[in-house]
Amino acid sequence: MIQIIQDGFNDIFSRFFRLRPIRLVLYITHRCNSRCIMCSIWKEKVEKELFFDDYKMLFSNDFLKRIRYVTISGGEACLRNDLAEIIGLLIKNNPKIKKINLATNALNPNLTTPQIKKVGEVLKDKNIKFVIQISVDALDETDDKIRGISNASSKILLTIDQLKDMQKIYPFLKLSLVCLIQPLNITKLDSMLNYFLKENVDFLFTVVTYSKSYYENLDTDAIRFNNTQRGIAIKFLEKLSLNNSYNIGKRFLYYELAEMLKGKKQKRGCPMLRENLALESDGRVIPCINTEPLFYGNIKDNSLSRIWRNRKTRDTIFQIRKEFCPNCMSACGISILNVSWFWLKSFLKDF
Repeated sequence: MIQIIQDGFNDIFSRFFRLRPIRLVLYITHRCNSRCIMCSIWKEKVEKELFFDDYKMLFSNDFLKRIRYVTISGGEACLRNDLAEIIGLLIKNNPKIKKINLATNALNPNLTTPQIKKVGEVLKDKNIKFVIQISVDALDETDDKIRGISNASSKILLTIDQLKDMQKIYPFLKLSLVCLIQPLNITKLDSMLNYFLKENVDFLFTVVTYSKSYYENLDTDAIRFNNTQRGIAIKFLEKLSLNNSYNIGKRFLYYELAEMLKGKKQKRGCPMLRENLALESDGRVIPCINTEPLFYGNIKDNSLSRIWRNRKTRDTIFQIRKEFCPNCMSACGISILNVSWFWLKSFLKDF
């Protein structure tokens, strides 16, 4: 409860002052072993990634001392051989960290499971919640089409089973399964929901995001909803938003995604521009994955403090709020204040 109150105050004050970030997002590689239909990262020529020593210098920076929440992604983050060492550096120099999310496609059990075990050893006895976010969009050959990998779902499910066994050794390790709603799996949503409930794991449904520069998927017709598919997605999300057994934050997100599919503007109060520092694998500090090619600066050229507060960053934020935010479908974050207002309206509606 204390943490929620602190985050609430940060949500308020960060709207008026440029506070140091409390959330850190690390895209540590653009290498990927998946061939997803909704993403073209795997097609890219991989640029020079930050070295371990670059992260060593970065994490020793006092500017990051307020960081409480960390998300690590890619590409496929588990392809970095020094993943556990990077996380070890991070927690050593930033003692306020309470939670680390690691996003993975889990397509290679022989890669993912050993990497998670290494991280588990690093985080043991550190009082840090470690959440593995696994993408699972279908339970049959549909996932093969989505991921571009044969037997994708069976490989993912095997990884999930292995990580469940690992929870007996590392009880601070939590699983969160994420299903991306898109045309190819639009008829599979109820079966996915039933699977998540049966497995008794945390889960989240999000909606496919169209991105010119990051995912490079604007010309991919297979991820464009027709009217019937859009209607199914809206109905499903509205059903989730009305379920009182889900936490209020997720219910708010589902409600907002459904409203946006109807053509309305984003009202989640996304904290990415206020509370989050997102770092690309090449050293660029970016506002959000959906705003590329815009970026604030590069840690190879300037300090984090200078990048965070300089004139270019302020101008970029103004441009993004005007041009990108209103139509952004990414589920990167929601405002505590906006969630509270949604809860109040839902509460009053019952009277």
